Amino acid sequence: MAERAFDLTLDPTLAYRIVELVREYDGEDFAPVPDDEDDLGDELLSGDDEVLEHLEEEEDDPLKLELTGLIESLDIDAQHDLLALIWFGRDDYKTKEWSSVRRQARETEHMHLLQYIEQTPLAADYIASALDELGYPASEYSRE
Repeated sequence: MAERAFDLTLDPTLAYRIVELVREYDGEDFAPVPDDEDDLGDELLSGDDEVLEHLEEEEDDPLKLELTGLIESLDIDAQHDLLALIWFGRDDYKTKEWSSVRRQARETEHMHLLQYIEQTPLAADYIASALDELGYPASEYSRE
């Protein structure tokens, strides 16, 4: 492995595992529905059995449990790096701005990272793209 110009507090192998889980999770269609399409409250009030079954499945979903466990097990610095990777991977920044993006993420208070990831379309792609851009290619760290 080559020496990296940009160190992470988040283990790249773990970051790529999160990428895999988020992609699988998105593929299962358990990710939250955007607010403008969210009629879930009305359906719950009407006692829609299909909606209740979906919610129960989501609570018992081993994929979501693993994703939640991984994110919650990260220390605060690694969580901030994960958030910074999402922002950086959107191509809003240049490589030399990584330190600035990381600093912004560390200044973020009350972070609900799992919820943010669920509500960010392409979050997995952003993380993978950022890791690759920073010198942590999937070929070295991912099981995919």
